[in-house]
Amino acid sequence: MKIYDVFSKLAERDMPLVRIEEIVIASLMQGIKDPQYAVITDEPDGLTELDRMLINELLSENRKVAYVMCGTELIAVIGY
Repeated sequence: MKIYDVFSKLAERDMPLVRIEEIVIASLMQGIKDPQYAVITDEPDGLTELDRMLINELLSENRKVAYVMCGTELIAVIGY
């Protein structure tokens, strides 16, 4: 699995991109769940227009899309 794009809603100091990638790979490739963050592949509720634009761009590039959630809050959109 290769991660091509990470669109994070958090500042790098709060959640480094490397950490987001680790969470996604552990979840999708190894089945390891993070105690604080969930990785889902179904579109979450409450997406903004910007979120939808990012998702459509990734899909137009034939990328699969995953979402990193903290509770009900979307914190990152991932293209892989």
